[in-house]
Amino acid sequence: NVLLEQPEFQNISNFQRILPALDKTYLNNHFKENFKDHSTQTLIGKENEDELLNDCSIITTQFDSGLIKGRIGVLGPKRVPYMS
Repeated sequence: NVLLEQPEFQNISNFQRILPALDKTYLNNHFKENFKDHSTQTLIGKENEDELLNDCSIITTQFDSGLIKGRIGVLGPKRVPYMS
């Protein structure tokens, strides 16, 4: 898991705090409840309403290929290496 390679989550207690939020069903429900807008959305840290995700950032966007509609998201640490 790439998330475990991030400095914030190498401390096991930090990772254990977000572990329940990484459940597929949990994330699916979180996306349905919090990302209803059709635009690209970014939530950083405490902008995430769920405390389990306060140390994370989530970026989502909607896609529509004509045959398939959906939303894709990326979950990562709150800190983002913008210079990379």
